[in-house]
Amino acid sequence: AGGSGIAAFFTQTGVGTQVAEGGLPRRYNPDGSIAVASPAKDVRTFDTAAGPREYVLEEAITTDFALVHALAGDRHGNLIFNKAARNFNPLAGMAGRICIAQVEQLVEPGELDPDRVHLPGVFVHRVVEVGTDIPKRIERRTVTPEGV
Repeated sequence: AGGSGIAAFFTQTGVGTQVAEGGLPRRYNPDGSIAVASPAKDVRTFDTAAGPREYVLEEAITTDFALVHALAGDRHGNLIFNKAARNFNPLAGMAGRICIAQVEQLVEPGELDPDRVHLPGVFVHRVVEVGTDIPKRIERRTVTPEGV
């Protein structure tokens, strides 16, 4: 929602829970006690086809900086993500006021197929080429021995 310019939205998720009522820890003191608790959220009732229902107002997530990793990109910030990296990187990039993308392969503008671009350059403010030899600690290949 934050990347789409939606400041907040109503949802049934969280109605009647501590999420809506407030009091969840946001920050702890060094001794483990709660330093800052979440405030209560606005709950409104709307008439729906199924009758009146309560909804909780959720604020969109936005950040000062978005750091994303792309398989390929161009100087204009158009990015292509690899496999599961496509799940959240485009959304995270859109939600940041400043998006910094590290790309494994930097290509010239026009070399990327527009149908394969997952995050348009309008959302990306800086591009850093890191190459393909960087360590990717989250990516591990596991192979099952034959016959198992």
